[in-house]
Amino acid sequence: MTYQDVFLTVDSLRSRESSDPQNTGSNIFLEGTVAEPAIFFRHPEFPEIELARIGIKTRSKATLSEEGISQAGRSCVVTVAVPVEEEGAAYLYRRGNTVRVRGVLDRLAMRQQNREQVRERLTEMETAWEQQREAIKLAGGEGVERALSVEGDRYLRAKERMEHGTRTMILAIEVTPMAGATLATREEALDDRERYNAEWKAERAARYAERKQRRNDNIARERAAKSETREEPVEPVVLAAASKPRRRSVETEAPADLPELANVELLIEEPHTNGVSA
Repeated sequence: MTYQDVFLTVDSLRSRESSDPQNTGSNIFLEGTVAEPAIFFRHPEFPEIELARIGIKTRSKATLSEEGISQAGRSCVVTVAVPVEEEGAAYLYRRGNTVRVRGVLDRLAMRQQNREQVRERLTEMETAWEQQREAIKLAGGEGVERALSVEGDRYLRAKERMEHGTRTMILAIEVTPMAGATLATREEALDDRERYNAEWKAERAARYAERKQRRNDNIARERAAKSETREEPVEPVVLAAASKPRRRSVETEAPADLPELANVELLIEEPHTNGVSA
């Protein structure tokens, strides 16, 4: 599941001035290029107000780290909502338009974009809840009704969080076209949204196919390496012959012409004492 939100870092604070709006605490200026086409929806709290949600690609401001090192700004996509009745809202309907938006921060409950993944997850949650409800009923006891009520409310809250997500966005108050931006009609915005969704799905399918192909290639290489190691012929062990053959003890008869040695006397010569006796 992919979520997109806005995170702000406060650089400075000032007191409210008389020219500031009375019903808000923020005043934001944003300049960028329309990167995501409009989605039209009703305000969750005031259904009579129709809004268009757009993604604007911009760049964050360069900052200094705690060590005093300069960090370059990063490219990001900021969600902007604009009332369709607002003058200049049509400049946000065309992808590629460069605009400057002045607005305020707002938190709105939005339907999740990846509807297929949401439906799959909701089906899993519903199946798990059915199993849990049956288990509670089988357990019986005095607190069955209470347990069903508590767990049922928990399931409904989780389902609501899955279908809708509260997101921080900029509610546009004023839209200024820049660099030759042109207006677009509502019908053109809807057609562009369909093309955008098709492009997004194609890119996602291409990424999945690429990852799957890399995984299959890695598996094939591992199998090939194992197969080569298993089928490698083993050379027979060759024992080197001794340089001199071993002598075998063979019982042979002594030659007849050898003289027979018998009555051999051993003469032991006593050491000379040079006439000195002990």
